[in-house]
Amino acid sequence: MKSLILSILLFFSCSVFSQGIVIGTTDTVLVQADVVKIFLFENYMFSDGTRIKMVVLPRDHITTRLFTYRLGVTPTRFFERAESSFSSGKLNMLIVAENDREAVKYLLKTDGVIGYVQDYYGDSISTMPNIIKFR
Repeated sequence: MKSLILSILLFFSCSVFSQGIVIGTTDTVLVQADVVKIFLFENYMFSDGTRIKMVVLPRDHITTRLFTYRLGVTPTRFFERAESSFSSGKLNMLIVAENDREAVKYLLKTDGVIGYVQDYYGDSISTMPNIIKFR
């Protein structure tokens, strides 16, 4: 019985963590290195000089966990950095979407935006000017 439970947990963790993340943005010249700087709160402006509006998912959402771990930070540290950047006036307030589907809606209707969703939703944001697969 223990081996069955272990097998199920192993399968679940492998399938969840093998999922990719897709970044959607209105800035057409961003590459993955730029995305990392933006989401680590080292860059607050797009290439045209406009202030970035960032769409994120809640701290405890699986997509946030996957994304932030790939950035090399924990979800808690990510949101602490966001709060610090907002408090100092460097960053617009985060747009926190309830789930990936809501994040897609914000990404498609907001100018000067960048955000992340699971790669499953990549087709939903295919009309955005720039889509970056983040693996």
